[in-house]
Amino acid sequence: MFKLIKKLFTNSKQSNDLGIQISNDETNFINQTMKAVLVQELDKRDYFNKEHSGKIIEHIFGRIDLNKGKAYLSNEQKEQLGISKRLKISEDLIEIFNKEKIKGTNPKKLLSNLFNQVRNKALEINNLRKLKNVGFKYVRLLNAGGKLSCEWCKKNDNKKIKIGDAVALIDRHCQCDFIRVTFVVDKNYD
Repeated sequence: MFKLIKKLFTNSKQSNDLGIQISNDETNFINQTMKAVLVQELDKRDYFNKEHSGKIIEHIFGRIDLNKGKAYLSNEQKEQLGISKRLKISEDLIEIFNKEKIKGTNPKKLLSNLFNQVRNKALEINNLRKLKNVGFKYVRLLNAGGKLSCEWCKKNDNKKIKIGDAVALIDRHCQCDFIRVTFVVDKNYD
């Protein structure tokens, strides 16, 4: 039992805003994983302008805020893009998109979904890594449910999956705007 606890925790720790202890190694792993996931996710989404990947990365990691800018779109510009006139959209934000691909959408929601996808996927990869390091071979996929979950996630709720296959299955099949599943240890502990 002591070996199990030792594997889960390291000596080098820092506190976050909630007072929860997180190891520096774990923080570094999550940040590196987020960067790798972000690059993958940007490649999948054709509505982002790849020339501005640097700005997107800076926004995702909280170094800049593309939602705030010096200038905002006029109602006429929003109308041309099919964006609700009620939204306050900065020119900096619109610059990171392929304008033809986002017509009729909410660019703030697209960027928020990217952030949620990157964060959630990186955290799940970290969770799976820790479970695998402890010796677990299988996990159960738990779906958040509701109308925002895709049919594949709903259909595979509580399904037993090999740890090594979990991320690839989600990448291949999940159609959610961002990952809404989590993986938990199978109750049979095998």
